[in-house]
Amino acid sequence: MLALLLFISCDRTRVAGSRKLPKGFPSERTAADFPKTQFLATLEEAPSAGRNTVYTPTLLYAWNGVAQELRGGIAPRPGSSPAFRALTASKGHYGAMEESEYAVETTVEGEAVSVRAFFHKALDFPVLLQKAPGGLSFGGRAVAAFGMKDYEGAITRFVEILYYKDDDHFALRLRPQQHDQEIVLAKGLPRAPSLLALLRELDTAIAKGRELQKVTAHQWRYRWETTDRFLVPEFAFHIRAEFPSLLGQRFASSAGPKRIEEAWQRNAFVLNERGAIAESEGSIGVTADTVVAPEVKPQPKNFILDKPFLLLLRHNEKRPPYFVIDLQHPELLRSLNIKQ
Repeated sequence: MLALLLFISCDRTRVAGSRKLPKGFPSERTAADFPKTQFLATLEEAPSAGRNTVYTPTLLYAWNGVAQELRGGIAPRPGSSPAFRALTASKGHYGAMEESEYAVETTVEGEAVSVRAFFHKALDFPVLLQKAPGGLSFGGRAVAAFGMKDYEGAITRFVEILYYKDDDHFALRLRPQQHDQEIVLAKGLPRAPSLLALLRELDTAIAKGRELQKVTAHQWRYRWETTDRFLVPEFAFHIRAEFPSLLGQRFASSAGPKRIEEAWQRNAFVLNERGAIAESEGSIGVTADTVVAPEVKPQPKNFILDKPFLLLLRHNEKRPPYFVIDLQHPELLRSLNIKQ
């Protein structure tokens, strides 16, 4: 019987460019150091209550590479784990990235086939956002933060209010210098049974906001006033995580029966006043809802991300994201008292 290896490695030769991480990435740590964080291979899987969830499509790109190498015919066996069934059936990554934005390499050594996928994204803000000297409190922990503590017109030109109900329910879009990319931050979305369903909740909120902007009584919610502010906690992590839900999974293919022998992933992400850097690498190896409200006078809007929120990187709202964080716990954030 042949075996299938899934992993994202930072000790092997990278497909594109140097293996040296850009300045600003912290040192790699294992998922055991982050018990409140889970990594999902697909958008169709369910986030766990009270835990952070991180998703990138690199395992899916690597899996697609394996399917091509095996000439298709892949079918999970009865009793396969939900995670493996999601991996083989997922289409949530289709259109997330252009082929030129990630690299896939296939290596054949005898009966062994390995497929490696990798992407690196650096998104720079047009102007430097403001550091928040006092940071903010998230989940009872003081964390470093940035944004617009004091009104600055140059900042509001690339930060768009997509939805605003109140200070605990809103969505913002930050447009970096790379104009075909966007960073979306959404606080107060309803919990959902999967990341895909959570993204649909975001789409619903954005669509509602688009309709409310047409109503005079609500237009103040969608323009920046000099009394408004926003603060975002700083992210800084570089984590290798195992995928036990994929280990030992067996499947049929045109090239014979296979099983997954090893599954792990490495993701690195930094978000601060300068912009965002996201990196992910994957490898697979095979061996033998609008209601018009009464008019309200404009009031200060505080877009403070001090409670659970969704963060995603994507080209635009018509395409799937290529990086998602459903933040519930502060362990992925940079503590205020740590100098980096």
